[in-house]
Amino acid sequence: MKWFKKEKSKAITALRSSNDMTYITKISRPANTKPLVEVATVETVNIKNKVALKRLNQDYALDSNNVTYLLENRDCDHVQIEKPNVPENELKEAVRWAMKDSITTPVEDITLDIVSIPKGQNGEIENHEFLYVMYSDNKRIAEISNTLLSADLNLKFIDTRIMAQRNIANELAQPEEGEALLTFTSTGALITFTHEGELCNARFIEIAEDHSDTSFEKISLEIQRSLDGFESNFRNVFINSLGE
Repeated sequence: MKWFKKEKSKAITALRSSNDMTYITKISRPANTKPLVEVATVETVNIKNKVALKRLNQDYALDSNNVTYLLENRDCDHVQIEKPNVPENELKEAVRWAMKDSITTPVEDITLDIVSIPKGQNGEIENHEFLYVMYSDNKRIAEISNTLLSADLNLKFIDTRIMAQRNIANELAQPEEGEALLTFTSTGALITFTHEGELCNARFIEIAEDHSDTSFEKISLEIQRSLDGFESNFRNVFINSLGE
């Protein structure tokens, strides 16, 4: 999801806000090298506070860097559907209506993005083309974008955790290997599988907010199930380790 605003710098600053905490990461990419993390910090700021947001803008030059805002899990969701057999220029609209019975939000009220899932070497996914569809309520997208733009932030993208995690996995990729990456939030764990820059699978595992032992047992079981499922559909992709 892109906002077409004049690009002022090649540095990227990612923001994520939860309650009264805002997480800030600034990344640059020097020529012919891996990305460089210049800033990784947390501010006790609610982005709905315009005065505080303007201060963040001044402190971190958010009007001159390319800003990406990362949606919380509560602000977006995803579904996997079979790719409709339509021309590419009609795909998004066909997907919108194909998922009508799969989500509770009216499809005319969502913003969506599409990612193709590579075909596996076994099972159902081998003979059919599938898509991941990331979507969010239009009102929530508008609320976030208006808040950031009103403080003169150079907002370029609104992203999802799944796609951000795919991008991180791609930076860690080893030739001819797949990548499995696991991250945690207060309400669950996200595991993604990627290969050659493509998202093969993603699962969000909900856990109890008290982080009880039972929750971690559940995560271990679901991780193993996810690994088994991936290996079943992508037999020729080797996963060397699970990154956290």
